[in-house]
Amino acid sequence: MKNMLLASVLGACLALPMGADAQTNGTAQPPAVGTMSRRDLEQELVNLRSIVLNGAVIARRPARCSTTEDRQFDFWVGEWDVMGTGHRALVAESTITLADEDCIVLENWRPFSSGPAHSISVYDHANHHWRQYYAGAGVAPTEYTGALDAAGVLRFDIDGASPRKRMNYQRIDANTVRQWGEQYDDSARVWTTTWDLTYRRRGVSPP
Repeated sequence: MKNMLLASVLGACLALPMGADAQTNGTAQPPAVGTMSRRDLEQELVNLRSIVLNGAVIARRPARCSTTEDRQFDFWVGEWDVMGTGHRALVAESTITLADEDCIVLENWRPFSSGPAHSISVYDHANHHWRQYYAGAGVAPTEYTGALDAAGVLRFDIDGASPRKRMNYQRIDANTVRQWGEQYDDSARVWTTTWDLTYRRRGVSPP
């Protein structure tokens, strides 16, 4: 019954006269209704709805977040097993995904000894830097501002921290990412490592 209804609606829509814009923009006529799969029928209805409601013009969403800066953090995307300082013990699992037309980097952090947490990272084009917001169970929400340096390390300063603290991400290879924290020693004028994690892509054996 549903297939018959789809075919009926599609047939009625196809009978509508094509506007001048549709004829000039090269919109192709779909194949005969009887030869189309259910998925194709449903997709054609979506397309036709756009044509009818927009005066025979298919609205197309413009490309988003496609600059080089937007893609600087893509190396972190994946399913990861996370090793602790010293790289001997598995301390967490982490899932990193892209969202909202690949504009947002989402972290789903699942440690074995504490509560889960999430972060959201996005490149701020107006201010030419990365922004990250981190929050979760049993942790204070933290905001970071970061940028990619000449060595290929994405460094995030903790906003307002005293003494200065930062978190760093570096692609080691296609299946390994290092993430570590540092604190600045004002007297010695050096950064000291405070913690160190290694992300290994799940299902890939370490070298």
